[in-house]
Amino acid sequence: MRRGLGLLFAIALVLPVGVLTASSAGAVGPLPPKCKTFKGTETWSKPLPKIGVSTTVSGKTTLKATLAGCSGVAGITGGTTSAVTPYKNQNCTTTIQSSSKGSKSTGTIKWNNGKTSTTANTLTLKSKVGVSPATFQLVSKFTAGVGVGHTTTSTISVTLNKDACTKTALKSAVFHATKSTTK
Repeated sequence: MRRGLGLLFAIALVLPVGVLTASSAGAVGPLPPKCKTFKGTETWSKPLPKIGVSTTVSGKTTLKATLAGCSGVAGITGGTTSAVTPYKNQNCTTTIQSSSKGSKSTGTIKWNNGKTSTTANTLTLKSKVGVSPATFQLVSKFTAGVGVGHTTTSTISVTLNKDACTKTALKSAVFHATKSTTK
């Protein structure tokens, strides 16, 4: 399967954002931290051509994100994650076609106390194409480190550069989590 929008796979690659809210439901280990905010940015080295343009490009996305106001795990008050993710032969049309199928990846959060969380993620577009901000669902299973054995489902709000994919190329995005639950 092609990777979805650079945003899709880059966010999914690194972000187990479901740490925003947490409730135990008989999971394996202690819950991950509960963080008040999760937000970040992403940029494309070569913007993806708009819908209707057959030209494709290859390049890299650069993602930077922070989790802040965290509690529930001793010594953890925040975390960071970043990634540079390559993409090949993409444009807005090709990425939108695959975005509703979900992008799978793994990722890591580096917590302020030096510990980490590793996750297996699936990120899926839930809103209609052209809606701004766009809505994605991120499901993150904590596979190692802080929060191992738990699964988080998060709603991510994404605002792309003005008229991205409809009138102009996709160049950048800002995003934040609006809701999350952890089991």
